[in-house]
Amino acid sequence: MKINMQAKAWTRPQLLLLAAFAAYVWVQLWCIRWYDPWRDVSQAWCIVRDLSIPQIFAQLRYEGHPFLWYALLWPLAKLGLPFESILVLSAALMVAAAAVLVRFAPLPWYAKAACLFSVPFIYYLPVVARSYALAGLLLILCAALYGTRHTRPVRYAAVLFLLCQVHVMLCGFVGFLMAQWALEALVRSLQVKKLRGVDVGALAVMMGGVLLLAVQLAGSVTANAQIDLKSQSFLQTVLDFSGIGVKTLFNIELYYYVAKHGAVLLLPLLAVLAWLLWRWLRCASLPLFAWVCGVGYCLILQHFLVYATEQRHAVMAMMFVCALWMSVSDIGGSMRFSQAQKEAAKRGFGVALLVFSLLTVPAVSFSLQELIRPPQDNVRSEVIAQALVEVTEPDAVIFTDNEFYISLFSAYQPTLEFWNPARTAPISFTSWDELEDGIGGGAMTVREAVQALRENPAVGQRPLYFFTTGSMALSDASVYQAQAAEQGVTLTFVGGWHRTPEEEYVLFRVGRNEEWQAERK
Repeated sequence: MKINMQAKAWTRPQLLLLAAFAAYVWVQLWCIRWYDPWRDVSQAWCIVRDLSIPQIFAQLRYEGHPFLWYALLWPLAKLGLPFESILVLSAALMVAAAAVLVRFAPLPWYAKAACLFSVPFIYYLPVVARSYALAGLLLILCAALYGTRHTRPVRYAAVLFLLCQVHVMLCGFVGFLMAQWALEALVRSLQVKKLRGVDVGALAVMMGGVLLLAVQLAGSVTANAQIDLKSQSFLQTVLDFSGIGVKTLFNIELYYYVAKHGAVLLLPLLAVLAWLLWRWLRCASLPLFAWVCGVGYCLILQHFLVYATEQRHAVMAMMFVCALWMSVSDIGGSMRFSQAQKEAAKRGFGVALLVFSLLTVPAVSFSLQELIRPPQDNVRSEVIAQALVEVTEPDAVIFTDNEFYISLFSAYQPTLEFWNPARTAPISFTSWDELEDGIGGGAMTVREAVQALRENPAVGQRPLYFFTTGSMALSDASVYQAQAAEQGVTLTFVGGWHRTPEEEYVLFRVGRNEEWQAERK
């Protein structure tokens, strides 16, 4: 008997899709090379590096995020891996999401290839290393398992459980899917007059996810002093929300920059997308309603608690991609459509995804340009952290007038010892308890801060430095020195750095002038 060992030949579309995936991976590595993490990235890293598991759970209500992202970071930080490993983790999660899309999505190859280079997959989720990258992967897995939600309900429920542990903004989308599954399971049980054990287990997993989320974030609104309950009109919230969405997903202004008559290109694409959405509503409405509920919930959440960000709108775009995938699965399993109609619907959803991906090209291009072309005088936070180590003594104490940006430098150089004079121990991240903004929560002068630190046995007479931040910190350095001199404190300029147009940093060495020395004696 002869055994045919010849491998199955790859088709041209498969090769092109594989090439697109390889290019996508290269783009992520390239972006990581240029990206300078934001303070909310380093905040999470310093929390897991410096706190125990019980302490992390106690901090969650101040952060407003569930534990799952911290659980992934915890072993990396505790093993002593460098801070940059958080970027690798984030990119790896989205590369895995891209691999699942490429391999399993029942969509035309050209739609999947284009989607890899659209807003949901480029920059915001894989590079800006926050829990949103985990949302991207889990949403894709949710779409992949949607068609088997009743044949293998526990797997589907497990993904929904994990989505509950990523971010509160997902509650609308996930809540709709949970309710849809529960109603479908109930109807099926009534028809056969039997409740399956796996359905009970899946429902328990889903409800456990909701309960665990509530337990983790109980009291968040009142605990975090930075949360400001909104009082603006709902119309203004809609305008703000839409403005961020248009900028993030389409960047319409760039259409007019690229083409003199940008609307000639933009409007036909929007018209095609609107028509496809109408067709979508008629043939597979439930996944579309899930997406609408997800976006509507995010709008309500913004109105009362939080502000819109590019990352959150990128997650909403990922919800859109997943809803398209789910719709193909719904139609494929429906008895209402012939095979020809199912194939036509599949092509239609593929065109919808292609059009959407093309519409996001200007926004993606703008994001990448901003990433790799920073102003020439900008200094990366990693360089500033290294400079702080080089210009201060090993036992030096650095106190600051703003805790918000400390984690940027502590993440890269954990040996740096930062203090808030109002606290009794060093800090490495923001605590959100009304003591962050200003020296000692705005209740201390520089002189009082120095005196409080000197009287702390943990500081004593160790070398002392003042690290000030602000959009005008460099130009105001002489003003700081003059004000401190009036208080009897000598500030000697050590170094200054310009990180972004909104962030400048200055380091002063602290000394006492002769009048204060005499007064102390």
